[in-house]
Parts: sequence; C-alpha cells; structure tokens
Amino acid sequence: MDVIAEGDVITIAQLKAMYTGTDLPIEQNYNIFANVTSEETDGNFYREAYIQDASGAIRLRLLASGGLYIGDSIRINLNGTVLSDYNGMIQLDSVDVDNNIVKQATQKYIQPSIYTVSQISPALPVSYTHLTLPTTPYV
Repeated sequence: MDVIAEGDVITIAQLKAMYTGTDLPIEQNYNIFANVTSEETDGNFYREAYIQDASGAIRLRLLASGGLYIGDSIRINLNGTVLSDYNGMIQLDSVDVDNNIVKQATQKYIQPSIYTVSQISPALPVSYTHLTLPTTPYV
C-alpha cells in the first residue's frame, strides 16, 4: 500500500477560495482534515460524499464507490484532484478514496446546528412579499 503524502494543511474555505470559475487541477500536496457528513451507503448518492471542517463543507466526487462513511474523520490529500463547478456549487472532483484519503478515526459525528427561520431568513435568496399560510393544518 502506498503512503499518502502529507503537505500543507488548508481549510475547506481556503480550498474554495482557490476556485476562479474554471476547473482547477490541484498539483500540490495540500491536505484537508474533515469529517464525512453524507455518503452513498443509503442509496441517495452515487460515487459522492460531503465533508465538513470548521470553515465549511464541500462535495467530493469519487472515482469509485465505497470506503467513506458518515462520521469518518479523514485527511484528504488534494494532489491529483480537480476543483470544479457542479450545478453552481464548488466541488472536489476525481477523488480516489484509496490514493487521496487517510481515515483518521470513525464515528466522529458532527452535531447539527439549530437555527430559527428569523436567523436564516436574511441569507435566503428569495423575498416573500405576499405569503399566505393556510389556517387549517394539513392532514
């Protein structure tokens, strides 16, 4: 088994800041430490996972299925991956689980944050000026 190179540690926010609107092949040994927050075992995704660190989250597009599970704490070496766009979201493409990822620990779940509508509504991209809600509950 090959040793996955170590290098400069960056955050997901720093990685996303590198994106300029065109595909960016990464050829340096940058590393990100993050936790897997969504993956493909429940059938909702195919060859993709999402990771999160304290600075943000990003979609991983995997070269092959398997190997990552929710709660895995990982180090991902970015060399050989591609930073690209996916439906308006920045993603990390061409991730090889065997050659880019080292599992540090398992069952390291991130607790979800709880927000009220008033806390998130300023960030919503849509303005509702005439919204009427039904007075009777749906059954």
